[in-house]
Amino acid sequence: MDSQQLKPGMLVSFHQDPVEVLEVDSTAGRVQVRRTLDGLHFTANCLDLYEDPQLHTDCQTYY
Repeated sequence: MDSQQLKPGMLVSFHQDPVEVLEVDSTAGRVQVRRTLDGLHFTANCLDLYEDPQLHTDCQTYY
């Protein structure tokens, strides 16, 4: 995803895992995220994230 589209609090997908965006570094193209399954915090490349309409519901798991 483009870093300009990402905002803190968004739920997006990272390698088919739902993650919450915590902080966006637009100049470096990196994002601090938290994996919703286990709470793991890590840095990801913006290009590895994608918006998934399935995550816009109250359920944060895939079906």
